Amino acid sequence: NTLIWNFGPLPPAQAVAVEFACQATQGGVVANNCAEAGTPDGLRAEACASTQIVAGSLSVDKRGPESAIVGAPVNFEIVVSNPGTAPVLNVRLIDEFDAGLSHTSGQNALQLPVGNVGPGESKLVPLTLTATAPGRLCNRVRAEGE
Repeated sequence: NTLIWNFGPLPPAQAVAVEFACQATQGGVVANNCAEAGTPDGLRAEACASTQIVAGSLSVDKRGPESAIVGAPVNFEIVVSNPGTAPVLNVRLIDEFDAGLSHTSGQNALQLPVGNVGPGESKLVPLTLTATAPGRLCNRVRAEGE
């Protein structure tokens, strides 16, 4: 992609500042090249700046037993990982579960703080619920961060 600005003649010892903003759509190195098209007497200027674009990403894995006994604790392990190239800040897990599972807080939707998760880092979050009814029950979790 190319952007072109026309400034007209520039007096000696003068400068023109150009600012622009763009938004990266993926990670990697972005090269920004700037070239002055030249003057009638053959003068030309060129500059280049490279920017490493990084992005955090979250993935969640939950492990737990295939079956449980009513009235007994059900232990889950939730692993939140950042396979990205930048930290994800203020990560929290939102865990929602069906009636038939209960938490000591009495809520059926929990927000579990994880903190910051660095690139390539994983954090384990244990969760204990209690089975209060028989049947096939679902426990859903998602991760959010900044």
